[in-house]
Amino acid sequence: MDISRVLSKLSNIKDIKNIKKFFETANMATTSIYKTNELLSEFDFIDIVEKAMDELPSNEFDNLLSNMFRGVKETTYINAIRKKILMKAVVKEIYDDNKSLIKPLQKLNQKRLNEILKFNNISVKLPPSLRRKKLEPNNTYLKRINDNHDQLEAIQPLNAERIVESDEDLERKTADYLKYYNFKHGNTALEFIESFDVNMKSKELDEFIKEYPKPTIIPFFHGTGSIGASMILRYGFKVLKKGDSMVVGRMLGDGIYISNIIEKAGQYIGDNGFGRKVGTIGYILEGDAYIGQKDTHHKSAGEGNDRIISPEWVLFDARAQLHIKKAHKVMMTTKNHVKNLAKKYNIDHRENIKENSYYSGFNNLLKEEIESLNLITYIFFDGACIDHNKNILEFEDFMDMYKDNENIIVTYGQLGPEVNIKTSADVLGSVHIPFTRSFLEKNPDDMLDQYITILTNAVEGEYQE
Repeated sequence: MDISRVLSKLSNIKDIKNIKKFFETANMATTSIYKTNELLSEFDFIDIVEKAMDELPSNEFDNLLSNMFRGVKETTYINAIRKKILMKAVVKEIYDDNKSLIKPLQKLNQKRLNEILKFNNISVKLPPSLRRKKLEPNNTYLKRINDNHDQLEAIQPLNAERIVESDEDLERKTADYLKYYNFKHGNTALEFIESFDVNMKSKELDEFIKEYPKPTIIPFFHGTGSIGASMILRYGFKVLKKGDSMVVGRMLGDGIYISNIIEKAGQYIGDNGFGRKVGTIGYILEGDAYIGQKDTHHKSAGEGNDRIISPEWVLFDARAQLHIKKAHKVMMTTKNHVKNLAKKYNIDHRENIKENSYYSGFNNLLKEEIESLNLITYIFFDGACIDHNKNILEFEDFMDMYKDNENIIVTYGQLGPEVNIKTSADVLGSVHIPFTRSFLEKNPDDMLDQYITILTNAVEGEYQE
């Protein structure tokens, strides 16, 4: 087949040179079209097919595909192309302004989209009207699917309704939610951008309440990124096991992590995990948590019998234990900014915090002086930490070593042990350490030296500028 002649009919497609090279070199002896092509961007391939469907006669379209998929059965590559069209429909729906009030802030590539679909057990189905007709040509069949995205059963609708609020309403809410802080997580705070009514209560939760008619119920916050929020508010919480490649260390085990301290949950609002960078945008989910029995339904820390600075629970079956009532789009800002809003609207957060239900049972947290700390956070994913003498210690031994040092706050969270070191510099940040021994031996970008210097200064009572 003369590829150049075919390409001349597709002349308005960008990057013709790369497309020609792709056509001429592709020998797809595989059942998946996702592994073949590094020359084209994620959905350029399907753009080519769409253009070919529109401009080529059936016989030339079939010849084009058979040339591209040499050695592969026709039914296999037609099904692969159909799947690609369906994935494009999913992306369109996820970003549709009318269907998705909460949408990912990042562009989803094919790999990330596949992970999301697998994680949420999403299978896009063709309605009967779009099934293949007898003797229907390939290009007619695929074009019919492509032209009728609105008929596809792509993804579930979003369970969220926007709350209409003025700029003043949002500023007041930002200040009022200071009553859900314990002022122990640095100088960052959350500014509310918009809020949504959700009211997601699953059948599993109803069954849990029947089995445990007098459960312990606490209000909860859960921080997540825009991708997570857009899926959770469709399909509910999902739990990946530790062995899954998408999971990093979890100190309390597998499950969904929640806190009654919003600034604790706020550390996980970004699409890239833990962070305290001002300007980061993400979501806080709010509702009621049905705690159940310890070790059977949950594990916890920070309830007053350890040195964990904020209460935290991991629920083993979030679908049966969490009732999501609201979702908030928030942006990371500074505590000083939020405190100024509290002054502006005459909101006394220090009084409100003592009366708030989110602190019920945790009065010990209010005994310490409320202050804003500038902190640098080091997160050790594999559970072992490095002391100021460059020794690798187990988390509990490390915590015990610095338990009397007010400049070093050791806690553990969703990703692993968190070593928060107080500084006098007006700077916040976090360093993620996947492998402790490698960090110690390789000193990447002199970050180990920086860590030892800051930690040593904190031990000696001197703060790193």
